[in-house]
Amino acid sequence: MKQIKKNISLVLLIALSAAILCCDGVVYDELFDHTCTLTYDDNSSTGGVIPSDPVTYREGQVITVLDNTETLVRTGYTFGGWNTEPDGSGTTYLPGTSLLTTNYSVILYALWIGNNYTITFDPDGGAGTMTPQVIPCGTTLPLSTNTFTRAGYSFAGWSTTSGGAVVYADNVPYTMGPSDITLYAQWYPGPALTAASYTLWKCDSATITNLQGTGFRTGATVILQRSGFSDIAASVVNVVSGTQITCQFDLSAITDAEAGQWNIVVENDDGLNDTLGNALTMNRRLTEDWESGTDGWIDSAAPGDTYNLVATPVHGGSSCMSIIAVNDWNFFDGFHFIFEGGFQPEYIGFWIRKETEANDPSINFGDDNTNLTNGGIWYKWDDVYGNRTGTPNVMFVQDGSSINHLSGQYLGDIYNHVELMNINFVTQTYDFYINGSVIATNVTFHTATTSFTRLYISLAWYGDPSYTYIDDIDMH
Repeated sequence: MKQIKKNISLVLLIALSAAILCCDGVVYDELFDHTCTLTYDDNSSTGGVIPSDPVTYREGQVITVLDNTETLVRTGYTFGGWNTEPDGSGTTYLPGTSLLTTNYSVILYALWIGNNYTITFDPDGGAGTMTPQVIPCGTTLPLSTNTFTRAGYSFAGWSTTSGGAVVYADNVPYTMGPSDITLYAQWYPGPALTAASYTLWKCDSATITNLQGTGFRTGATVILQRSGFSDIAASVVNVVSGTQITCQFDLSAITDAEAGQWNIVVENDDGLNDTLGNALTMNRRLTEDWESGTDGWIDSAAPGDTYNLVATPVHGGSSCMSIIAVNDWNFFDGFHFIFEGGFQPEYIGFWIRKETEANDPSINFGDDNTNLTNGGIWYKWDDVYGNRTGTPNVMFVQDGSSINHLSGQYLGDIYNHVELMNINFVTQTYDFYINGSVIATNVTFHTATTSFTRLYISLAWYGDPSYTYIDDIDMH
């Protein structure tokens, strides 16, 4: 039995010895035989042939890395050896260097080094100089910040052709291609206002609906300017298009001194702006509801006539104006008001009520020469031709041909709303409304006038004390 065990041990020793193979000084264990291959990848080459190594290697064997023997090329790049990662972030092996095999196959990728190319910047109508920018092919860097300028224009971006469409914004990341390139500065003009005239009235919300021009951009602001006064900025600006803006102003706090001509300034978000001189006429909005006294409305009154603020009957609020005429009727009975500097309202409205049928209110808007018959707008509420029958009287306005535009009959013991709309000092016409209903349109001024400087109100007939009430006057 002992002899048999010795024989088995000898056989195993011989077998193990036979398993050891020496080759080029490297020892391999045939019981654990690991092999690998080495593959070359062109890594996006544009020409040439990929080197090939058909040998199967054993783990731990030293391999000599091949050269680019088949002249692989890539446009815009220079061959820089081989790398274990496609993006060149791994280990680099130059041709002829040694690589020790492991227990897995290896891929070597062609390492391409980008050639330097130049970006030339062209002002394309602008002024200034910029240093050319050098970037290796395939590398991404921010474009140089634009330093060109052009009077009246803002930089829009870069184009690849002169006058072409913008392709690159300022300072954006740019990946260099395999050739030099020229980028052309592109420009857009600043705002340019179209010559026009605009009118705003003193009120909480005054709007210009069609401010015209070119070069308007989202984010633009609109400002009213006048020497000696604070700027008035639009509270709301809507850039409808590059040629139209609508804007809204709060003009509730403007004073009479601020009425007159103002400049309109539009400024884009890039700081470019344009000014239209004396383009806007700022008009006062004259209102009176008698809630805080006469507010300077009563300039003078005819001898013997009186006026009082009374608590009843009122149209709105807590006070109205009561005029009591005791003298024989004439045009200057009642009270007068002077519009300092002249006034060109587009609208006049007031509420009026009279106590007796014999009381014939007459309201006249005109210039400094206004008298009984020559006001620009002449309104009356009476029996027209002396027909005093006790029935309600009619209201009317008289035009430039002395034609009376008559309403129906209106009761005197209630307030009626008189409105003179679409007043046009160019065509010298207006429309006549009562209680929201149109009575006459395109009525010509009774007497031509370029603006209203006087308001005269006569509200009585003969010597019998009689009352007429007026409330909530609004002119704008």
